[in-house]
Amino acid sequence: MNKELSNLLGSLECKAIEDEDYENILKVRAMDLPTDYLDFISTCNGACGTLGEYGIHAIFWTVGDILALNPYYKEDEFSQSVIIVGSSGGGTNYGYYPKEGIFFHTDVYMMNAKEITRCGPTFFDFVQYLSLLKEPV
Repeated sequence: MNKELSNLLGSLECKAIEDEDYENILKVRAMDLPTDYLDFISTCNGACGTLGEYGIHAIFWTVGDILALNPYYKEDEFSQSVIIVGSSGGGTNYGYYPKEGIFFHTDVYMMNAKEITRCGPTFFDFVQYLSLLKEPV
């Protein structure tokens, strides 16, 4: 994980990678996700805490949760085309949209391509976006 991303994530509590997580890491690495996110989950099996000056809450899921909880809505076409990687813990999902090559956040109940907020093509861009927010999403 690069130093800039590590600094942005510094306030989060990183979950340790256990021996049984390596198989799931390989499965998630096979998904269509940016390299910097794959580097993150290879060193930190999920994380939780606040980001930025205004304390935006972020929960980045473990690799087991990513595999178990995607697609988020099994019957929904949009949900099947994105990878949810976490949440705010309060009604907002964080995800990646491979078709557009962007990370996004969206309301849990309004998940569709028109309702997402695009936050950048890399995990670094996404975390930086969240860190600069002044209000919870």
